[in-house]
Amino acid sequence: SGAFAVGMLNILDEIECLLYDKFLHQETPNTPFERKKRIIFQSLYGVEVKQWAVWITQLRLWITLLIEAEDDLKNSEEPLLPSFDFKIRQGDSLIQMLGNYLFPVSGEGLIAPEIQKNISALIKLKTDYYYNKSLNKLQEIEYKQRELYIQILEKKIRELQSSLNRLKGESIKEIQSNIFNSDYQAELDLITRKQKHEEEKLKYQIDTLNYEINQIKNNNLPFVWKIDFPEIFIGKGGFDIIIGNPPYVPQEEIEDPLGKIDRNKYKALLKTMAAQDFPQDLNELSINGKSDLYTFFYIRGLRLLNPNGILTYISSNSWLDVEFGAWLQKFLLENCPVYFIIDNLSKRVFRSADINTIIAVIGAKQKMVASDDLIRFAAFKLPFENSLYTENFITIEETQNRIDYDYLRVNPVPRIKLLEEGLNNSTENKYQGSKWGSIYIKAPDIYFTIMEKAKDKLIKLGDIAKITRGYTTGANEFFYARIGDPIIKMTGIENWKLAIRTPSEINGIKIKENWLNYMILQIENIDMVKSNLYLNNYIKEGEKRNYHKRPTIKCRTPWFVLPSQDISDFVQGQIINERFIFCLNQKYLADCVLNLVFLNAAYESLNLEILSALNCTLTAFFTELNGRTALGEGALKNQVFEVAKLPIINPLLLKGNNTIHKLIETLSNREIFSIFKELQANPSQEFFTNINPLPDRKALDDVIFSVLGLSDSEIKAVYAGLLELTSNRLKKARSLT
Repeated sequence: SGAFAVGMLNILDEIECLLYDKFLHQETPNTPFERKKRIIFQSLYGVEVKQWAVWITQLRLWITLLIEAEDDLKNSEEPLLPSFDFKIRQGDSLIQMLGNYLFPVSGEGLIAPEIQKNISALIKLKTDYYYNKSLNKLQEIEYKQRELYIQILEKKIRELQSSLNRLKGESIKEIQSNIFNSDYQAELDLITRKQKHEEEKLKYQIDTLNYEINQIKNNNLPFVWKIDFPEIFIGKGGFDIIIGNPPYVPQEEIEDPLGKIDRNKYKALLKTMAAQDFPQDLNELSINGKSDLYTFFYIRGLRLLNPNGILTYISSNSWLDVEFGAWLQKFLLENCPVYFIIDNLSKRVFRSADINTIIAVIGAKQKMVASDDLIRFAAFKLPFENSLYTENFITIEETQNRIDYDYLRVNPVPRIKLLEEGLNNSTENKYQGSKWGSIYIKAPDIYFTIMEKAKDKLIKLGDIAKITRGYTTGANEFFYARIGDPIIKMTGIENWKLAIRTPSEINGIKIKENWLNYMILQIENIDMVKSNLYLNNYIKEGEKRNYHKRPTIKCRTPWFVLPSQDISDFVQGQIINERFIFCLNQKYLADCVLNLVFLNAAYESLNLEILSALNCTLTAFFTELNGRTALGEGALKNQVFEVAKLPIINPLLLKGNNTIHKLIETLSNREIFSIFKELQANPSQEFFTNINPLPDRKALDDVIFSVLGLSDSEIKAVYAGLLELTSNRLKKARSLT
């Protein structure tokens, strides 16, 4: 807490000093202490959800000022440090509830002279309070802030009431002027309907404003942006710059940070808030229910800007690639200048957060954005402490075409291209998102070469197969038992089936039964439960432990009976570290941490060709690019969404190839190793050259690469690219350990 405020203070002070030195050629006025105190008052605001965080931010600012204070000031009998009560506020940045009313952040339009006069008076009061010269107490100034906003709302009501009265008068005149017209009745009906609609609209607005005033008068006010900072929102239309590091909270853990609102209601209010902030561009149904909390901070941050403002966030990188990020991508592409998306391929930013982050620099929403605008994706290959130089940012800003240096990669992409890619991923012409991070930040040059040279020979796995995940039991400790556990025999072995519980159990393409450690409870005959004493007691014991009340179970009837699961053709672990493998299944059930692949009927006869395609090195390369790397622990996560979009060689190009059948049979009879061992490369080396894959892998790869028409140098680039991507992912995870 306070890091951004102190950092921004120092930056603004440095810029001011440079302007005086380089452009005005004179010394900066005031002492550093007085200068920084003035900058805090004029330019810095902050909101923290916890009161202790407010105090820490205030303390850090005070310490920063004290460091700059001259020695004689430290002996002054006058108050030395300013009051930050109106600069750093405590509250929820996203949800401001007054009673049952969700308070909006809305523009006030033109400000009347008398209100502007009151704003000036309020600013004078806050100035005096800041500099410890005010006779008014904190609560008195807060009351005046509240009254100022009520005054603005009352003026709005008067304007709307005037419009309503004028509308009624105009309607009467229009009816009178047409009273002798032959189409009088039809005209009257039409005018009446139009008038009623407009009247209802104005009445609703008036009622809403009256309700707002009542809530303000009759409630203890929470933090409300435009009431707490009227000089910004009423006087200037929003902030010039917003910087932040939104909390990393997955959707299943979202709750009211102040503990006042029910969890489900709070999650619903987040959608309402986003739609309320930009009603012309967002509706609640368009916002993915699985969205992490930080996505809503993007919307709120953009709403708080003035039309020329800039938002800069350090946030999770997941929205660039995952399904729930599509609605945010679409909103940005259609409304905002997206200047930079910056990643670091070498080192994580935060030690304590097991998550990978990006820096996003985005402009405020505009009425129109140019389709040929370039959105610049940049990836530093050295730690930020060795990269953050002005020259590098000038390079990023000026780059018009993709560059890939030893220390920096920049990929400028036209806005229209990103929109088209997101639409092309949908069969319904609905924006589904695309892999911004994987393709435009991580992907090496060879990816674009393959897409240009052999795109028509590739197909998405989801086009030839149905992808699902395995069982979500809701209570693994109840539904799984280790092989050999006496409970299996006691409750009836016919009620238990062999299952793949974790990806670590599968070591090769053909699954061997002795690799598996668990059986899963799958009751097929419910009628026999009562007659099976041990099974009945086992279920009752589960109920004593409240398994049946868990969120993922309580809607299942009966709770202890899992739905049937078809046996898949292939299975893949969702979490990947160094080993890439799709297993031939056709026999075992599987847990939700595994992806299940069911071939479409037209492709069932090509199962060996598809198995070969899934286990070649090119597919490992695409898997590395396609997966989610938001997990800071270094793991790559491939869920159903990613696997369905995974490019593989079109199996029809391998149809009837007896060589490929023999090669996949050979590869299936051994353990599949780490990709570094498969390609016989040292994971710690900086550059991957002279790669020499294991013979059976190379033989399979050669067939695939030959069909795609890749040259020897391009094949080497695929190997090097895969190894570099995997190595960087793992090294980055260890960079702060």
